[in-house]
Amino acid sequence: MVVLYPLRFLMLVRKIQRTLTAELEKRFPGSVVALVAQRKITKRPNDVYKLQKVQRSRTSVAVFENILNDLIYPCDVVGRRWRCRTDGSKVMKVFLDSRDRKRVESRLPLIAHIYKQLTHRAVSFGFMWNSKLQQVSSR
Repeated sequence: MVVLYPLRFLMLVRKIQRTLTAELEKRFPGSVVALVAQRKITKRPNDVYKLQKVQRSRTSVAVFENILNDLIYPCDVVGRRWRCRTDGSKVMKVFLDSRDRKRVESRLPLIAHIYKQLTHRAVSFGFMWNSKLQQVSSR
């Protein structure tokens, strides 16, 4: 189940996201709850005389990256790679921090399916150890 909420409530929802998802999963047993902020994609004008710069937060790339970050929120994205298949299709491989493997691994196929439904882009997940994050946390 995907719950969409206005973008202006992003920080408020992130504070209570763990308890909110736990309560919603209790109310709706057997379903995985994902919280995603609603974002808008601005199209570039086709008319040459009406050209304006589009905000980075309104481009399709930024919106799709933020949707993915919303879906896997408590985890850190360590890296992203694009894999081009021989038939011309592209798959994004997202590497998550290996410390979150136990918490997230069972939900990853559902998150990939939800992301495909929302953005029409294929994504696969992997786990990678991030030495920079380890250095920050060990200090």
